[in-house]
Amino acid sequence: MKLRSSGMSAALFLALLMLLANPARPAAEPFPTATPESQGLSSQSLGKLLDVVRGFVEHDEIVGGELLVIKNRRTVLHEVQILGEVLRADVRHLDLSGGKDRNASEA
Repeated sequence: MKLRSSGMSAALFLALLMLLANPARPAAEPFPTATPESQGLSSQSLGKLLDVVRGFVEHDEIVGGELLVIKNRRTVLHEVQILGEVLRADVRHLDLSGGKDRNASEA
């Protein structure tokens, strides 16, 4: 019985040692950001799509919505609208006032 217990302790120690030797690293961004135009999409068309989702929320047809557009494994738009508030992930989104893309972290 003692042999089994010490074997388990050794395995646990080895697993702990491996975890400490290889700390968790942040995963590479699975869908890096890109401008809509660089992926063959129109910022104007995506803006119209955003207006539709915003309209559903503003007219109480839905309580919130998330719009995520990925093309060619690139995130070109990510916006969440909840009860009149807009939340943006740190990815590219559309600036509808000027029709140009900008990074949400700069907003």
